[in-house]
Amino acid sequence: MSTVLKKDLEVVCNSLEKARSLAPDIGPRFYRLLISESMEMKAVFDSVNMKTQHTRFFSMLNIILIRMRDQRPFISLLQDLGKQHLKYRIRGEDFVIFQAVFLKLLHELFGSEFDESLRNSWVLVFEKINQIMRSGIDYSTAKISRAN
Repeated sequence: MSTVLKKDLEVVCNSLEKARSLAPDIGPRFYRLLISESMEMKAVFDSVNMKTQHTRFFSMLNIILIRMRDQRPFISLLQDLGKQHLKYRIRGEDFVIFQAVFLKLLHELFGSEFDESLRNSWVLVFEKINQIMRSGIDYSTAKISRAN
């Protein structure tokens, strides 16, 4: 994995702010797209208050990005967040799905502005976030079942 540079974090923070201004409904759009791309995610979010989830996801993403950009402590926050996701039956591979869907949404919002450079910055940042979140989880002992 490549190193996330401060310039990548600036680009990502700025583009997230722009995405939110382009699409005030970015939260619902993201989760609709996520569920349409992965039926397993539908089962995960079936009993979740989605309005709360939209707000939580983007608030937490914003906090994480700002902490990363400003070089404030964020590793234990992400590891704890990873552990919390076990309660919601999120598996390691689900982080990859979240990333792919979020990148797809950004591409839809930005069109040709979502060039290789912007995409690469997002990929670097997402990979770092995913790596740290997953490091807080011992998947070998975790029992994750999506059967109802």
